[in-house]
Amino acid sequence: FMCCVESGKERADRMHFMEIAHDEKPEKMENVSLKWGIYEITDRSAPVEQMCDRAQLAADSIKGQYNQTCALYDDALRGKLLREKAITDAMETALAEEQFAVYLQPKYGLKEGCMVGAEALVRWNHPEWGFLSPGEFIPLFEKNGFIHRLDQYVWERVCALLSDWRKRGLPLLPISVNVSRADVYHARLVDTLTGLNKRYKGSIEIKGKDIANASIDDIRSMKLAHIPEDRMTSGCAKNLTIQENMFSNQYKDPKYSGKLLLKKKEMEKRSDDLIKEYLVKCRSRKQNVGMLSGGNIQKVIVAREFSTAPDIIIANQPTRGIDVGAAAFIRKRLLEFRDAGCAVILISADLTEIFSLSDRLAVMYKGKFAGFFTDVDGVTEDELGQHMLGIKKDEVLEGVMYE
Repeated sequence: FMCCVESGKERADRMHFMEIAHDEKPEKMENVSLKWGIYEITDRSAPVEQMCDRAQLAADSIKGQYNQTCALYDDALRGKLLREKAITDAMETALAEEQFAVYLQPKYGLKEGCMVGAEALVRWNHPEWGFLSPGEFIPLFEKNGFIHRLDQYVWERVCALLSDWRKRGLPLLPISVNVSRADVYHARLVDTLTGLNKRYKGSIEIKGKDIANASIDDIRSMKLAHIPEDRMTSGCAKNLTIQENMFSNQYKDPKYSGKLLLKKKEMEKRSDDLIKEYLVKCRSRKQNVGMLSGGNIQKVIVAREFSTAPDIIIANQPTRGIDVGAAAFIRKRLLEFRDAGCAVILISADLTEIFSLSDRLAVMYKGKFAGFFTDVDGVTEDELGQHMLGIKKDEVLEGVMYE
């Protein structure tokens, strides 16, 4: 709402409106707070729309500040808004021209008596404004969403620096980087980080072959199966049928692919066999996967991955968010593959699952191995937790590196 009052009466009327709002506020609006933006009319020739806009800007300036209900438009506010607009207009160019610089603030370990790491700090060196304080542009970027682009830029610079240190044979120290709330909510965060990992890390080998730049088909051909953490985003195509999902990684197999067309009868028979073997509860193989329960969707994914007779299985949170029966079934199949000689890499946040399935345990803390256990039965949850929190660290971890 917009209210225009004669100068001099503004303060009394404002107090009157606030008393009314407070006394007569409906019960359901107890958590609703009113914000007042005030523009004092000094130039009566100015358009009313401009006056309203300035009052609105004043109200917007205290948005989110629950201890402040009233703001007055003045020259200071005008200057601040103009400055924010200038920063916003310049941010894209600044990123493209690499005006943002990354500096390392060393971390000194009292116990070690030397530098043990660093923190990456970003500074903006503008060609006209000079160095800008992070307090001037970081809050604005967090508000307009540009912070994710800036954080990604910093991550890239830090990864490039560590890669350069590795090539030059210099010691590698951990470097902390900022991860803002906007980054956590960003849908492509994991892809961004893994993409950086591919560009700047060393080799990734399976059976002695580097797969860092290999295609998915090449990796699949090495008999690697993968149960992804997010079954709906990465594990299946919810709008396709059970059969189509089961054969999404096998349609090139000569058993199911002819010279021109797929072998429909063989695929249908195999789908029905897998549905029965993996106890998938559904109407038929033609039912869309998205119509199934979480446990049955996970069974479809597991059936697809395990039906390729893999030599290596990477199972990332394989039983998260599914019913007890489906979880027990999947764990049983993992043990069967292990007993048959298949290498199973289990990534799980469920300690009960880890202890019941694992022959060996590796704990990571801040990107490095902090503990390695070959006698799982002799490990307690307390001991495991201390390694997970970085309280305890094993100095010798040859088993992780070489076995």
